[in-house]
Amino acid sequence: MSDPGTTAPTVAAPPLVSVVLVDVRAERMGVMRVLLESSGLVVVMGEADSAAAAVEEVGRTCADVVVVEIQMPVEVGLETVAVLRQHFPRLGILVCSFHQTERTQRLALDNGADGYLNKPVDVASLREQLQHIASARPVLQGDRVPTA
Repeated sequence: MSDPGTTAPTVAAPPLVSVVLVDVRAERMGVMRVLLESSGLVVVMGEADSAAAAVEEVGRTCADVVVVEIQMPVEVGLETVAVLRQHFPRLGILVCSFHQTERTQRLALDNGADGYLNKPVDVASLREQLQHIASARPVLQGDRVPTA
């Protein structure tokens, strides 16, 4: 029997993960934004359609993770991953793409991605990956300032 003068311990909600979306197609970013924000655990801080715009958005927003669609075409998308990793060594990078070949996944990881999910994505897997990547890369003051 519990003492009526005590309160039950509260369970802290998982921290919000801040995200920047990178894709050349606005409609795909819109769908991804709805999927992410409907979870209640993710806040989309910005959107970008190129590597240069992604570097600017991450610098502006200090996002935890960037979600990149590499179908920009593939070379441009993989280059975006490499550019982001070069500028923000501690940034979390998750690739979500319709390119489902093992070779493409390996190239994305080799270019600096922390994870790769095939589209269409399972919302639970997406949320889990984002939380894992964000928690594995704690943010230190000044981490999201471009290095070059």
